[in-house]
Parts: sequence; structure tokens; C-alpha cells
Amino acid sequence: MKLRLGLLHEDLAFRFKISKSAASSIFKEWVRRLAEVLKKHIRVPSKQQYRRRVPAKFLKENWSRVTTLIDCSEIFIDRAFNLDARALTFSQYKSHNTAKFLIACTPLGKVSFVSKLFGGRTSDKQIIQLSGFLEQIRPGDVIFADRGFPVKDLVAERGASLVLPASTKGKKQLSSAEVINSRKVSILQVHIERCIGRLKTFRILKSLWPISFVNNKTSEETCIGDDVIFVIAALCNIFKGRLIRQM
Repeated sequence: MKLRLGLLHEDLAFRFKISKSAASSIFKEWVRRLAEVLKKHIRVPSKQQYRRRVPAKFLKENWSRVTTLIDCSEIFIDRAFNLDARALTFSQYKSHNTAKFLIACTPLGKVSFVSKLFGGRTSDKQIIQLSGFLEQIRPGDVIFADRGFPVKDLVAERGASLVLPASTKGKKQLSSAEVINSRKVSILQVHIERCIGRLKTFRILKSLWPISFVNNKTSEETCIGDDVIFVIAALCNIFKGRLIRQM
């Protein structure tokens, strides 16, 4: 109810006839346990699994070797009292304090990686470098991303290639071939947007998060917000996997 409907702890306390602090403690404890149990559902498929099911759109556009699509998403959070923390979480793009995370999905739309939360001020390139995503890249992988990920050199070091829409930086205009290729990439990039859209059917990701979701640790390395996103991504994978098996 908390994840899917985004209900407040006060609401849950009233519904179940418990105190607000008890509702908060129960949620914090069980989202941590769920994250531990469901971690096996977010993994990088093998090359054989990739080849077994390649969506028709990728075959049509001659992008059958694409293994991963990546993007970042942001969640609104309360302003921190600490000025340094407030500056770190302020997103120029959203004009609000946000928590930001990286997500990667397969061409079939299953989440293969989700990062921990970063402050909204953190650039996409910094998140790529700090999140651990580079460690899961394998030689021969082809990764689709938006223009905000200028990390071709970092991906190339892993023996993989990064495909970005063409940029007009340093040019007066794009060539016709670049326009056509960018259009194809943008059409296929919609798969990661749909993946993020599925995550955000859980209304907690659309609500304004209290600072405690980012500050309060559920372990040495993760906070409540990290566990929330991880659990939601895993649940989406479970549901997606059932749909794929029925096809």
C-alpha cells in the first residue's frame, strides 16, 4: 500500500490502528528485508538470453546487438536544513531538490541494473562512474543512451560501444545520415522510458519524499530510498517476466 499507492504513514497508522511511529518502523524494516530477498531478480542476462528474444523493432533497425538501454530519473525530495546538502540535491533541470538514480534495462524492458540514489546536482556522467554500472559491462555489449551520457571512452575501455543520438555541438547542422540514425536511436530509446514509466506506476516515486528516506540508513551502504527503488524494480521484473513467458 505504501509503495503502490504512496500512502502517508499517518494514513496507514489510521487504517491499521497503530501509531505513526509503528507504521514507519514496519515499513522501514520490511522494505529492507524485501530488498534482500528480491535482489536476485535484478541481474544482467547472459548473451544467450539476449539473443533468444530480440524485439522486432531492434531487428528491423539492424540493432540486434543492443544489450542495454540506460537513463536517469529523479524523485522530488524535501529541502534539507543543511545548506551543503541542499545545494547537492538541487536539480537545475527540475528546479527542485531531487534524488537521482541510474537505471538500465534490456531491449525487452527488464531492469538489469539500478543504482543507489545520488543528489540531483550530480551529473549523469558522474553517476555512471560512481554507481558501479561500468563494472557490469561486458566486451561486445552495445549500449543505448541519451546525449547526457558523454562516456564513450569509459565504455570503450570495457570493450563495449555506446550509441548516442548525434549532437550539433561544433556543427552548423547534422547530415542527413546523422538525422536518420538519431531518429532510429530515439525511437528505440523509448523502451527505457517505458521501463521508467512502469516503475512510476508505484505512486511513492511520484510523491515528495521526506529527507529521512535519503538520510536514514537501512544498512552500511543503503538508505530507505535505495531499498524502495530496488524493491519496485524487482517487482516490475517479476511481473514483466511472467508476461514474457506467456508470449
